Amino acid sequence: MRATTVTNLVIYICTYLTYITSAFCYFFIHNTISYSRNIIYTWQDTQGVISFSNHPHPSATTLELSSPITLSSSQPTIHTPDTSPARPSLTVTAPSNHQTLHHASGNLTVTVRPKPGIQYYHYYIDGKLIKRSTESSVTLYHLDRGQHQLKVIATNTLHTLTSNALTFYLHRASIFNNNLLPNHH
Repeated sequence: MRATTVTNLVIYICTYLTYITSAFCYFFIHNTISYSRNIIYTWQDTQGVISFSNHPHPSATTLELSSPITLSSSQPTIHTPDTSPARPSLTVTAPSNHQTLHHASGNLTVTVRPKPGIQYYHYYIDGKLIKRSTESSVTLYHLDRGQHQLKVIATNTLHTLTSNALTFYLHRASIFNNNLLPNHH
């Protein structure tokens, strides 16, 4: 009875190894054929996601590639856009950087050194577009008192020119501050 058990065990192991070997051979041959034929399967799911595989899918479309796909072990080169600040190519001539201005109405005249071919100058105060003009010198009205950042961007059909951001300080007289009002005793 012991010999029969050992014999059955050997037959069982051999059968098991045969199944494993057959499965391995099927997987190897199937994948080798798929890769050697340069076939890619693509399909779109219900959410609109497009998938690609080298294995068939029930709703897949077959794409035959004209040349084999080769993978390199070297690191890919990733090209990223230049995020360094653009060199200013537009000069603001008035106001000057860190200038203190006194104007009761909060008006500011901005002058930019004109460039030929510019279609529009965009005047930004504290990151907000205040005025768009074809003129290189404009007056901005009713600005709040305090510290502000000024930036000008000039555009035409081919180029965009940018000024450095400059800081200016605007002082305005107030009825709440009697010392600033003229002719007050």
